[in-house]
Amino acid sequence: MIRYLNLKLSLTCVSLFILLLSSCASRVTTIQNDENRTIEQGQGYLLLGLSSDLYLEFIVIDGEKKIMFTKDDVRYNEDYLFTPLPPGDYRIKSVKTGQYTGYELLGDIWSFSVSPGTVSYVGDFQINRKNRSNEMQIINRSSYAYSFMKANFPNLLSKNPMTYTKEKEDRFFELMQSGEDNSHKGVKR
Repeated sequence: MIRYLNLKLSLTCVSLFILLLSSCASRVTTIQNDENRTIEQGQGYLLLGLSSDLYLEFIVIDGEKKIMFTKDDVRYNEDYLFTPLPPGDYRIKSVKTGQYTGYELLGDIWSFSVSPGTVSYVGDFQINRKNRSNEMQIINRSSYAYSFMKANFPNLLSKNPMTYTKEKEDRFFELMQSGEDNSHKGVKR
C-alpha cells in the first residue's frame, strides 16, 4: 500500500513538473494546406517528422519562441508537424505521453535551428515503446520529408528552399531543388 502511494505521488510530481515546463509555451497552429501563403518578413518554417506508437499529449519546443504542439496537432498530422517560426536556435524540451508520463529531453541531440525564408527540416522524431521503457531518437529521413513537401506544399516549396538543420551536412535538398538531373552523378559505368 505504501509502495503504491509512493508511486502515485511520484507520478503526480512528474506530471506537475511537465505541466510547469509547458505552461509558458504558446500553442502553435500547424499548416494544413498549400494555399497561397506568404511568410512574414524574416520568418522561417519548421518541419518535424513524427512517428510514435504511443499516445502523445503534447510536445514542447523551447528557443527563440517557446511553442507547444498539442494532441490535436499530433493526431491530425500523423507524419509531419509544419509551422512558421521566427529564426533562431531551438530544442525539443519535453514530451508528455500520457496522463502521468512525461519526459524532459536533455542534451544537444534535441537542438536545431530555423533559418529565415527556408523550410528547416529537423529530422523525424521517433518515440516507440521498447520493453518496459520508451525509446526516443531523431533520424534524418530527408527523402521522405522532401516527398511530403512536394506532394502537400508544392507552392511553399517552390518559394522556400528546404534545409536539414542538424549537425551533419546533408546536401540531398540542395540536389533535389537545383533542377538538374543528378541521378547519374557518383555512378561509374
